[in-house]
Amino acid sequence: MLNTVAFPGLFDRVLILNRVAFTLFGNDIMWYGVIIGTGFLLAGLYGAARAEEFRLDADFILDLLIFCLPAAIVGARLYYVAFRWDYYAGNWSEILNIRGGGLAFYGGFLGAILMGALVCFIKKRPFLAALDIACICFPMAQAIGRWGNFVNCEAFGGETSLPWGMSINGGAPVHPTFLYESLWNIIGFALLHFYSKKRKFDGEMAFGYLAWYGFGRMIIEGLRTDSLYIGSTNLRASQVLALVFFLIGGVMLLYMHTTKKYRTCPIFKAIGTTAEVVIPDLDEVLSFDAASADIEQTTPEIKEETNMKELTLFMLPRCPHCKLAFKFQEELMAEHPEYQNIKITMIDEAKEAALAEQYDYYYVPSYFVGKEKLFEGHAEKADVEAVFKKVLEM
Repeated sequence: MLNTVAFPGLFDRVLILNRVAFTLFGNDIMWYGVIIGTGFLLAGLYGAARAEEFRLDADFILDLLIFCLPAAIVGARLYYVAFRWDYYAGNWSEILNIRGGGLAFYGGFLGAILMGALVCFIKKRPFLAALDIACICFPMAQAIGRWGNFVNCEAFGGETSLPWGMSINGGAPVHPTFLYESLWNIIGFALLHFYSKKRKFDGEMAFGYLAWYGFGRMIIEGLRTDSLYIGSTNLRASQVLALVFFLIGGVMLLYMHTTKKYRTCPIFKAIGTTAEVVIPDLDEVLSFDAASADIEQTTPEIKEETNMKELTLFMLPRCPHCKLAFKFQEELMAEHPEYQNIKITMIDEAKEAALAEQYDYYYVPSYFVGKEKLFEGHAEKADVEAVFKKVLEM
């Protein structure tokens, strides 16, 4: 299982590559599997490290890996077999022989996504948020995994006279398309990683990945010599799907950003990402006696509730995230029994039209003690808790 690889336009050295990494209990363990597994492992560790930013947790990321990895392998194999059915129809025993090669990325991608959706549904987790973090992990895993193609001396392109042309077993130099895709994915991962810290809505990273990967794969696939074709046509299956990915991702990003349909949810901000907000000195802004007097003057019928500390959220009735506000409240109640006298109420858009126009959001949080507004704006959950703690001490 040895192959020789050279890059005659760059240097004279010939590399000898053994597809077998090591032997375990009499079975050869291939470098391809080791490299693919390493890519999945590193991507999983990255996802676990950033899970909280996407309203998830490390344990859930582990659950996704456990269920989605085998689903991805099955999907990748089924996709490959489907497009090579002319061969496998007469060789049924070879369908399960994945050690002989034959895994296609698109099938693995679809298999993992379907299983991930099922896991999110069962565990009641936000699917689009999980898809976002997965689509940052995918290019990392792909960038590493493509080097398995290098060791196997596969997934290369047609002949080329470019300096980095790769000669396999003494043949004419060819395009190292595995390298092209690896580099494209490294760049894509870096872009998604840094942009994700400012993402505006669930699904944005997924659409970004589809657009980026689809565009690159569409071009790179045209250089390869081992493409799977659709039936008896000259259409490369992966190239067509890459175009579909690019169009879906690009059109959705353009639509969401031009229409601003995403209109960032402040509760999403509070739980998921960091935002700047200046929390005032409550001692200077408000005294507890002032809050009591204000309530007594304006609404004497609720005088007995002067100790109620209200977190008031401005929300439009059409907002798709309203229930997150109540989930946020429930979390606070569960974590901090001392917050039992804090409640969340809704303010109708019709009554706060000026505020809606000012912020151009579906809703924006406002923090009150009694009738006195403390501040408005996005805040981290920890900052909100700090305000509550301070208020309760007054």
